[in-house]
Amino acid sequence: MNIESPLASFYSGLDESLASQEGRSALLARLSDDFQWEISLPDKTNEGNKDDFAGFLEARAKAALRKKAGHHVTMSTRDGSREVIMGYLKMAGAAPSPFVAAASIDADGRIARLMLRRSLLDL
Repeated sequence: MNIESPLASFYSGLDESLASQEGRSALLARLSDDFQWEISLPDKTNEGNKDDFAGFLEARAKAALRKKAGHHVTMSTRDGSREVIMGYLKMAGAAPSPFVAAASIDADGRIARLMLRRSLLDL
């Protein structure tokens, strides 16, 4: 796993960063100003711009603390400005939930576009 990659680094530090407003602000600083995203969960899809993602992180922070959630990146690869990672989300009392994420990385190394799919299937 190449932890120096922007997307893998973002997800590897996600859970710890969610715990504080300062941490969430640091996560948002890793995103480009024109950031767009789509996250498909087993029961719904969330999407929008950087401001929408800030609201999503705020809501996830409360859920993550309550459920003791942890993202674990198991594989990452990057080709130029494109990056793909695989991993799983572990929540207290639940089976691991795998995810796959793809991103475009801008010239400054920030995430410009993010597509993520979380599944109930075991990879």
